[in-house]
Amino acid sequence: MTFARRSSRVLLGLILAWGPAYGLVPRQEAGRFDAFRRARPGGVLGMSFQPIDTLAASDPLRVAWEAFLAQHGGAGWSAWFEPRSGLPVLAIGKGISWAVPGERELTLDRLEAMARAFLEAHGDLLGRWDEGELVLDREASGPLGPHAWQVAFRHVVGGVPVEGARYDFQLSHGKLVAFGATGWGPVRTSPLPTLPRDEAWQALREYLGLGDDFSPLWRDRGSLHFVAVDPRGEDAARWNGPRGAGYGHLLIWRFSFAIPGEAPTWVGEVDAHTGEIVAFFDDTRYERIAGGVFPISNDGD
Repeated sequence: MTFARRSSRVLLGLILAWGPAYGLVPRQEAGRFDAFRRARPGGVLGMSFQPIDTLAASDPLRVAWEAFLAQHGGAGWSAWFEPRSGLPVLAIGKGISWAVPGERELTLDRLEAMARAFLEAHGDLLGRWDEGELVLDREASGPLGPHAWQVAFRHVVGGVPVEGARYDFQLSHGKLVAFGATGWGPVRTSPLPTLPRDEAWQALREYLGLGDDFSPLWRDRGSLHFVAVDPRGEDAARWNGPRGAGYGHLLIWRFSFAIPGEAPTWVGEVDAHTGEIVAFFDDTRYERIAGGVFPISNDGD
């Protein structure tokens, strides 16, 4: 398989993994909270991808990419960026050695240090982030086979995870061969909640019309998360604003519970600063997948 074909297939795989819209077979019976369902405004993020080498020669991202190529051997690398984040979503190439002469085996700790040094060395291309924002995801990192490794970082701000945001590095035979960011952008919302958890639950309880004696089967009694939304509040629309400014973030308290004897697992999200009910939905996976992937925004891209 040629490099170009391999690159295209990897990019397609990334798009499919990033933007799925799965259709689940719906449950047949009505849920007691169906009338209270609410979708997160701007929570469906339309994505588009553009080769970095199609940018103007003077564009800062193109300049940073050309500097990267000059440092690492020039030809043999291709990269695409996402205008919403302004970061490379996928760069793939012939490989940059991360092996240390005389080192018999790679270790995750060693590769984590290499990835952090790589990010710092190429901040103009990959963004500049406080060290505390990059948290190694040990469950998603490790060997993928006898000669392949993955190093994955999650985005955490003030101790609060940013859902869906990750930075991945792929290695083969001791060489970095691919890297990219998914859903990663600067978080400008304070990680310190204005609304205590108990008050957030009270707001959700009042929204649902529940009494003080309501006693569910808890799945999550209230945890803090950052969730990404379109800053314009639009759903599934391609970002056409300033590059890198396409992510807004809400700090939410998330509650999850079920009712004894009933199938749905209900999830409620409350804005931890305003007390607004951001979303309420049934998170149960019913029966089987009944659809496929539709990685296209509503403008046809």
